[in-house]
Parts: sequence; structure tokens; C-alpha cells
Amino acid sequence: MDYAPVLIDSMMDMVRVVRADGSVAMVNEAMKKQFGDTVGAECFSAIGCGEKCSDCMMDKLRNGEGSITKERTINGRSFSIKASPLYGKDRSFMGAIEVFRDMTDEVALRERLIKANAKLLEDLSTARGLQRSMFRKHFPDIDDYSFHMGFYPCEAVGGDACDCIPLKDNKVLMYVADVSGHGVRAAMLTVYLRQEIIMLAKQTGRPDIRQMLESIRSSFAELNAGEYTYITLFMAVIDIKTGEMQCINAGHSVSPLIKTADSVSEIFLPGSPICAWSDHAGGKEASFRLEKGGRLLLYTDGMLDIDRNDPESRIISKFAEDPFSAESFIKYFKELHALNPSDDLLMFICERGR
Repeated sequence: MDYAPVLIDSMMDMVRVVRADGSVAMVNEAMKKQFGDTVGAECFSAIGCGEKCSDCMMDKLRNGEGSITKERTINGRSFSIKASPLYGKDRSFMGAIEVFRDMTDEVALRERLIKANAKLLEDLSTARGLQRSMFRKHFPDIDDYSFHMGFYPCEAVGGDACDCIPLKDNKVLMYVADVSGHGVRAAMLTVYLRQEIIMLAKQTGRPDIRQMLESIRSSFAELNAGEYTYITLFMAVIDIKTGEMQCINAGHSVSPLIKTADSVSEIFLPGSPICAWSDHAGGKEASFRLEKGGRLLLYTDGMLDIDRNDPESRIISKFAEDPFSAESFIKYFKELHALNPSDDLLMFICERGR
């Protein structure tokens, strides 16, 4: 018994054998059901084409190419066609066996995914533009002070934020924040946080950072962002005349660095983050002084991911350099981050003139 025709007829895919001259030699039952009994017809006319295909698969096989897979639209439906050459005992080309698979639903799904992805990329572009717009192109022009910032998200948008806001009575509010996670959700929360802080700063002009933090925690709770979403935030209000800083930390995991004439030291302050699982945010306030000729570095934990050996020592060493260039410092870590962009990277530097 010849089992080949039985096996081919039992296949769910459509199968046909095409002779070397392009005529159909055999079709299985699935092929007959879709296109009718086309034995003897030209291969192209058998599937409803009025003329030979411009990229004829038979020609390619005849010229010695191996198995070929193409996608073709036939009578409004999409098919994946795999053609494999058939050879005689003398290795002469005898024709091909072609397997047709109806991919109409898969192709339609793919097109929907492409459209959805295009829409997502458009949304990401909008979100990126919105987030970028919240970073100041120009920091406040304050005598004897200069401010510098570098932000490099690991995706189109990121969850890091910082700002520098002039206040009354020769005060300036500075902060750095890190929202859990990455992407659009985290980015939108940084936009929320910035607007919240600006609003609170403008309400009094002389903001109390403890009260500001409590107000932010209360408004964040109203967002219902979920128990696994949280914001870490370090805030400092500096008196630009004296350099005195009032600081508070809400769970920010990397301690800011302050450079004095003699050394670089960490501003270590414990405190809980802004989240759904804590009724209070932050910890104790503390005072520090930014001396003339000194500088302050606020940054996010993305800087710790760019060097697995001893990242903190590298950061401190570069920040302690004299002479010091904020632009060169930011560029140095930007280039390192580009080699391993596993987390968002943000750096904010405040320098006080001599």
C-alpha cells in the first residue's frame, strides 16, 4: 500500500506537488477544499493568479535554491507558502512540494499589533516630551551660585526627577526624587510630584519642608497608585546668603554629597518613602552648611549601577577633584551609564562661588 497519498490527505495544511514545468501534479484534500481540484493547471492559475508571479518560487528552486518560504495574499486571504525542491535519483530537478498555511488571522493580529505598537510609540513620544518639558532648560540665575543637571533614562521615559525653585527671603528649594519602576507610569508620577512641589512652594513662599512632605504624602494617597508604587525624595532649602541648608529625606537610598574645603562627606538622613504602606513620610530634619567654594551633589541610584566594583568611591573621587567641572563630571557618568543603562540616571549639582 502507498501510504504517501493517505498521509498527505490527512494533513490539515494544504499541500500540492508542482512539476518542473510549473503544472500541478497533485493536491491533497485540504487544498481541494480551498482551491478545488487543480491538477494539470499552471501553478499560478491554480490559486487564482492571472499571470506568473514576479518572484516565482519555482524559478528559484530550479536555479538551485533550497527551501523557500513566502507570504502571499490570495483572494483576500493571507497564506504562508513553503516550497521545497524535489529531485530524481540522478539529482535532476523534478519539481517542488508546496505547503500552504492560512495565516489570515495571524497576519491580521500582526497588523493590529503593529498599529498598537505605533500608537504606543506615539504615546511614549508624547510622554517623553512632557517629561522633558518639566526639566528646566535654565536654572535660576543667582549670584555666586550655579546649578547643573544631567538626566538619562534607561527607557524612553524615566522615573527620576529634580528641580531648583527660588523662594522668598533669599531661599532656594532643591530636591531629587526617584519613583519606583520605569516607563510611562513612573514618568507621569514625576510630573505629578513636580507640580505638587511647585504648588506647595508658591502657596507660602516660605515652605516648611516637613509640612510640604506631609502634604505630598496625603495627595499621593489620593492617587491610589497601588501598594507597590512609592516615591523616594530628598529635599533641601538653602539660604543663599549664608549657605545654611535645612534638609529632610523621604526614603531616598543614596545620600547626597557635600564638598567642603577639606573633604567630601555624605548627608546621611534616614526616613521612610512616600507610599501607601506608611502613615508618615521622611524622618528628622537636619541642618548643613554649603561653604563658599563648596558644592552639593544630589543623585539617584542609577549612578551606583554603572560600576559594580566600588561605585561610591568612584563618585566621591570624581566629585572631590580640584579643579572641578560640573559639565565634565556629568559627561563622565553619562558615558559610563551608556555602557550599562540598567536604571535611570540623574545628577544635580549646586556650586557656591568662592
